[in-house]
Amino acid sequence: MTNFEPYFVFRLLMTLFFSAYILYDLIGMVLWYRALPRLVKRMVLLKLLQLRSGRIKFELSIMLVLASVQVWLMFLLMKGI
Repeated sequence: MTNFEPYFVFRLLMTLFFSAYILYDLIGMVLWYRALPRLVKRMVLLKLLQLRSGRIKFELSIMLVLASVQVWLMFLLMKGI
């Protein structure tokens, strides 16, 4: 008789869920950027290159923090902690 460990299956499913969520976010950002008109794309790139606005820096830093927490949770889940 084989032993079934539900905790491993739960970790595997949660890892797949977080990985899919990260991939979904990346695909969504790429599709959003591609749907923009050409002039708006250039403006977005210029704003990202300038980064002089405190609000843009704040929003980008919050996005980076949330993405890093999401990746960190995924790796913790994979390790089984």
